[in-house]
Amino acid sequence: MRSSRLVLAALLGAVILAIALAGCGSSGGSSTSGSEAESATEKIDIGTFAGADFAPLWMGIESGAFEEAGLEVNATAAPSGAAMAAQLTAGQLDFAGINLDTAIQAISKGVPMEIVASVSYLTPSNPSLGTVVDKSSDIKEISQLAGKTVATAVLQTTPDLGLRKALGESGDPEDVTVISVPPPEQVAAVEAGRVDAAMVPEPFLTLARQDPKVRLMESPIPSLGDHVLSGVVVSRPDYLSDHEEEAVKFLEAFGKQIALAQKNQELARKAIPAFTEVEPALAAEMTLPEYSPAIDTATIEEQAQLMSELGWISKTPSTEELVWGSAPE
Repeated sequence: MRSSRLVLAALLGAVILAIALAGCGSSGGSSTSGSEAESATEKIDIGTFAGADFAPLWMGIESGAFEEAGLEVNATAAPSGAAMAAQLTAGQLDFAGINLDTAIQAISKGVPMEIVASVSYLTPSNPSLGTVVDKSSDIKEISQLAGKTVATAVLQTTPDLGLRKALGESGDPEDVTVISVPPPEQVAAVEAGRVDAAMVPEPFLTLARQDPKVRLMESPIPSLGDHVLSGVVVSRPDYLSDHEEEAVKFLEAFGKQIALAQKNQELARKAIPAFTEVEPALAAEMTLPEYSPAIDTATIEEQAQLMSELGWISKTPSTEELVWGSAPE
C-alpha cells in the first residue's frame, strides 16, 4: 500500500508541477487577434493513452469526420494517461483520454479537470482484461490472490480497483501486493515467478491465450459491475469556459465515432495499428471494449466511493465536480 501511495504522490506531483509551469506558456486553446484567432478556435489538440479504448478518435481522424464537422483535430498517443493529464493541465492539450480512476484521483486532489465524455466500458461479454497465472499454479480464482503479488500496468486504476473489491468481498482488500509492470512484460514476469499473477490488458491478453506456459482465469473487473466505465475524456474548466461551442462540437462529432465503433468494430480494429504498435493481424483478433459515449454517472460515483474507502483519495468529489455540466448526452 505504501508503494502505491508513493507512486500516486509522484504522479500527482508531476501534474501539479505542470500546472505551475503552465504559467510560463500559453494554453493550447488560447486565441489571438484577427484571422489567426478565427483559425485557432477550430483547432483541437487531444492526447490519449495508446490503447484500443480510444480507437474511435483515430477512426474520426482517418475518415475525415472531424474535418466535416469543421474541426482540425491533432492527436497524440502515449503509454500513460498520467502523462497526458500533465500535458492537459500544462495547457499543451485541450482534451486528454485517460482512465476513469486516474481522472477521479486528480480531481479529488484539486487538479483542474472535468470528465467531458466516456469512451469505453468493460463488460462480461467484452473481457478485454484478464488474469494470467503460471500453467502449474494452484491459483484458480481471484480470492486465492490474497497474500500474493500481482502485476498491473498502472497502480490504482480500474484493474487494481476491481481486484481489491473482489478480495474485499471475502477478506481484506489490502491483503495483496500490487506492482506496476508494463503490459509487454507481464506474462514474462509470471513465467519467471517474479509475480504470482498479472492483470493483462489487450492485445497482450490475446497473445497470452496462445502461450502454453500460462493459464487464464477470471477477471477481477466483474466485481465492479456488469458495465464498468474505463476510458474517459477530460478537459480543463478554463478551456471549456472559453471554448464551450467548440468543445461541444468536438464532443458531438467524437460521440458519433464512438457509437459507430460499437456498431461496426471492424472500423475500430482497422484504426488501432495507426496509433499503436499492434500489428493488423493481432488487432483483428483481440477483444475490444464496449464503446459508448453515454456517461454513466452512477458508475463514476460508485468507483469514487470505493476509492475513498480504500484510502486512495482523501475526499470523495461530487458528480458536479467530476463531470462537466454541459457535456453532450
